[in-house]
Amino acid sequence: MTHLSREELVHWRDRGATDDRDRVVSHLAACGSCSAAYAELTRTALPSTMERPKHFDPADFVARGYAVQRRMRPAQSMLGLSWKVWAGALSVAAVLIVALAGMLVVTRQERPAFETLSERSSDTGGARLSVAFHPNATEETIRQAVLDVHGTIVSGPSATGIYVLKLPTRENDGTATNDAIERLSRSGIVRFVERQP
Repeated sequence: MTHLSREELVHWRDRGATDDRDRVVSHLAACGSCSAAYAELTRTALPSTMERPKHFDPADFVARGYAVQRRMRPAQSMLGLSWKVWAGALSVAAVLIVALAGMLVVTRQERPAFETLSERSSDTGGARLSVAFHPNATEETIRQAVLDVHGTIVSGPSATGIYVLKLPTRENDGTATNDAIERLSRSGIVRFVERQP
């Protein structure tokens, strides 16, 4: 059995000549490879109204791209900025809004998150110091530093990590208060210490 040539199949597909009809149809019915080739030619056929593809011209492609870009520039200049700049500005605004909301929540708290038992005492005598300990200071080292100056923790830590210490000295005894400040500073666990007014 001789197979139909590609030209015969294309001729049959495009013109469907009636004089070859019996021969081509009977062969396509009996021959699997020719019917598969004809089916592929039918699937890939272009409509007669469609223009055959031309060779790709990169210069034409680039020129068209620049033309689109030139048409877009007036629209971009109307906005003033690209969408990336607007997105960045909106992101910064969202972060600021969240930060402000967080600050409002913190400032609206009536009581601090931590409270010492000595905070509730009504004793007002003695000099008071504001003290900030290093973050790596342990409870034991803080307690020892407070005991070394014979102080008592009156309040703290605040939201910023500040403790208030009461010294057993009189409020106007500057020498004893300065001595306690110097001993706390030398303890190695104090970041900041100052006398309260």
